[in-house]
Amino acid sequence: MIIKNSLTIGVLTLLMITALAQQKKADDFKLSGSIAPNAKGKVYLYYEKDGVLRTDSGHVAGGKFALEGEVIG
Repeated sequence: MIIKNSLTIGVLTLLMITALAQQKKADDFKLSGSIAPNAKGKVYLYYEKDGVLRTDSGHVAGGKFALEGEVIG
Protein backbone atom coordinates (compact mmCIF):
# COMPACT_ATOMS: atom_id res chain seq x y z
CA MET A 1 0.00 0.00 0.00
CA ILE A 2 2.85 2.41 0.80
CA ILE A 3 4.48 1.78 -2.60
CA LYS A 4 1.17 2.39 -4.38
CA ASN A 5 0.66 5.70 -2.51
CA SER A 6 4.25 6.75 -3.18
CA LEU A 7 3.79 6.01 -6.87
CA THR A 8 0.60 8.07 -6.94
CA ILE A 9 2.32 11.01 -5.24
CA GLY A 10 5.25 10.74 -7.66
CA VAL A 11 2.96 10.70 -10.69
CA LEU A 12 1.00 13.66 -9.35
CA THR A 13 4.19 15.61 -8.79
CA LEU A 14 5.34 15.03 -12.37
CA LEU A 15 1.93 15.95 -13.72
CA MET A 16 1.89 19.12 -11.63
CA ILE A 17 5.23 20.21 -13.07
CA THR A 18 3.91 19.59 -16.58
CA ALA A 19 0.68 21.45 -15.86
CA LEU A 20 2.51 24.48 -14.50
CA ALA A 21 4.78 24.59 -17.54
CA GLN A 22 1.78 24.70 -19.89
CA GLN A 23 -0.57 27.05 -18.09
CA LYS A 24 -2.50 29.60 -20.11
CA LYS A 25 -2.71 32.32 -17.47
CA ALA A 26 0.07 33.22 -15.09
CA ASP A 27 -2.02 32.47 -12.00
CA ASP A 28 -4.18 29.46 -12.98
CA PHE A 29 -3.42 25.77 -13.40
CA LYS A 30 -5.21 22.60 -14.40
CA LEU A 31 -3.74 19.25 -13.45
CA SER A 32 -5.32 16.23 -15.09
CA GLY A 33 -4.26 12.67 -15.63
CA SER A 34 -5.20 9.06 -15.64
CA ILE A 35 -4.34 6.07 -13.50
CA ALA A 36 -5.56 2.47 -13.44
CA PRO A 37 -8.70 2.26 -15.64
CA ASN A 38 -10.93 0.97 -12.85
CA ALA A 39 -9.50 3.22 -10.11
CA LYS A 40 -11.90 5.25 -8.04
CA GLY A 41 -11.65 7.46 -4.99
CA LYS A 42 -9.64 10.67 -4.65
CA VAL A 43 -6.26 12.10 -5.59
CA TYR A 44 -4.51 14.53 -3.27
CA LEU A 45 -2.27 17.50 -3.95
CA TYR A 46 -0.04 18.65 -1.10
CA TYR A 47 1.61 22.08 -1.18
CA GLU A 48 3.01 24.68 1.15
CA LYS A 49 1.78 28.26 1.44
CA ASP A 50 3.12 30.75 3.98
CA GLY A 51 4.91 27.93 5.80
CA VAL A 52 1.72 25.89 6.19
CA LEU A 53 1.27 22.49 4.52
CA ARG A 54 -2.03 22.47 2.64
CA THR A 55 -4.01 19.76 0.86
CA ASP A 56 -6.38 19.80 -2.08
CA SER A 57 -8.20 16.83 -3.57
CA GLY A 58 -10.14 15.74 -6.63
CA HIS A 59 -12.32 12.79 -7.49
CA VAL A 60 -11.18 9.88 -9.65
CA ALA A 61 -13.81 8.62 -12.08
CA GLY A 62 -13.14 6.04 -14.75
CA GLY A 63 -9.44 6.21 -13.92
CA LYS A 64 -9.25 9.96 -14.73
CA PHE A 65 -8.89 13.00 -12.50
CA ALA A 66 -8.52 16.78 -12.74
CA LEU A 67 -7.56 19.50 -10.29
CA GLU A 68 -7.85 23.21 -11.07
CA GLY A 69 -6.76 26.19 -9.07
CA GLU A 70 -4.66 29.28 -8.71
CA VAL A 71 -0.89 29.18 -8.54
CA ILE A 72 0.19 30.73 -5.28
CA GLY A 73 3.62 32.19 -5.28
